[in-house]
Amino acid sequence: MKTNLLIINPVAGKGNGLHFYNSMKDELFRLIPDLKIVLTTRKDEIKEILSLHAESIDSLFIGGGDGTLHEVVNAFDTPPNYPVALLPIGSGNDFARALGVIKKKASEIINLWQNESLIKVDLGEITYREHGSSEIKKTRFHNSCGSGFDALATHLSNQNKFLTGMPLYLYSVLKALFNYDSIEVKASFDEATQITGKKLLIAVGNSETSGGGFKLTPNSVIDDGQFNTVMANSLSKTSILGLLPKAIIGTHVKDKRVQSVIFQNCSIEFIKPAIVQSDGEIISTRIDELQITILPKFLKMVCG
Repeated sequence: MKTNLLIINPVAGKGNGLHFYNSMKDELFRLIPDLKIVLTTRKDEIKEILSLHAESIDSLFIGGGDGTLHEVVNAFDTPPNYPVALLPIGSGNDFARALGVIKKKASEIINLWQNESLIKVDLGEITYREHGSSEIKKTRFHNSCGSGFDALATHLSNQNKFLTGMPLYLYSVLKALFNYDSIEVKASFDEATQITGKKLLIAVGNSETSGGGFKLTPNSVIDDGQFNTVMANSLSKTSILGLLPKAIIGTHVKDKRVQSVIFQNCSIEFIKPAIVQSDGEIISTRIDELQITILPKFLKMVCG
């Protein structure tokens, strides 16, 4: 028997997920036929949940943010044949912004689902090797990945238990100013563009925003079959503070100290082991090299 599955992360948005469940479950059962609700109890559980219900899912609803959706996109071996609807209750909700559902009520998103308002979105696959290891690991991202200052700010934001959205990332960026170190890279994009040297950060975007609204990769589109990477040269603390307001609205890419490249595949070698984030999740603090490959139109998602 087919069912519509709703997975809710109760700790999404600093505990907003549990509030969402308690306040909305009756309405959700009324609005969505054959609904089954599952609350996650630990990190990395979603793959098990989807495997358990693999044969019965008609549509998948996700109550969470980018971290929760990150678990979802890493749960599929092949593109699922059912649509995925994101009910945004996370801290940053950057991909919900790209989907056009960030400001919509759950009932409005369900109405979009009922009217089959769908988009096939691209995903990215990261293949990486950690320092001192020959093992090759993989992970996927739906919104963004990055290294350097970007990843450090992400790491610090994950440690904060109270702030959400733009205030959280601004706090983390300012805190990162006193702890960051430049990364030195050898990067190749589509085996054509070669970039080397010390960088403040490398940010790869599938959508325009990350960090709860920063237009860090403003030329990114979630269904165009390519990624946008933004790299900033190694800068002083004063210069970073001067560039920060531009990064909020996306005009930093016009700065001569910032490089932007559109690509489908890239490889990056770090001269020293580096920290890397994927959709706001730290995948490692000691990566030597990585490759990023696009998975075009991998996932059907409800959009506004």
